[in-house]
Amino acid sequence: SALMKVSTAINAIRGLDPLLERLLDLLFEVVPAQRGAILLTVEDSIEGGPVFALDRKHGKAQPVNVSRTIVQQVLRDGVAVLACDAATQSKFATESFIETRAHSVMCVPLVMIDRKLGVLYLDTTVSLDKFTKDHLQLVTAIGGIAAVAIENARHFEWLEKENERLLADVNIEHNMVGESGA
Repeated sequence: SALMKVSTAINAIRGLDPLLERLLDLLFEVVPAQRGAILLTVEDSIEGGPVFALDRKHGKAQPVNVSRTIVQQVLRDGVAVLACDAATQSKFATESFIETRAHSVMCVPLVMIDRKLGVLYLDTTVSLDKFTKDHLQLVTAIGGIAAVAIENARHFEWLEKENERLLADVNIEHNMVGESGA
């Protein structure tokens, strides 16, 4: 039922920002995450790409730190990562990650037809709210649905901009007809 709700809700949204916000809200309903971020790629790189982050309690006002190590690994390998007590695992124990005090981290790739669109990143600092493999499977399935919706939203926004550009080109006065007598 969660997959049906997510699919129905996000496929009805055309704009990218409203889509990403609604997606994180829906993820918070099904996963005990405190913070979430969606990092999108531009030309297969996360650097400089759109980022949308949300804190369950504070909303968009609170910045969300993500582990670049985990994000880069998921983006590179195209495989989801679930890390419980990640700060104690040597491959994730970076200084920036330890500062977030996250007990559980989940990062899922957003892939559409072998094209990496970005990642979904969720974490929690509450030790009792550890993510499970069931959470990971659900978020991975939601990521598959979300990838299509994100690509559609990006394409829709591109089409709107292209339409505006073409309309502006049509409305330009070229002064091709002179003002002198025939």
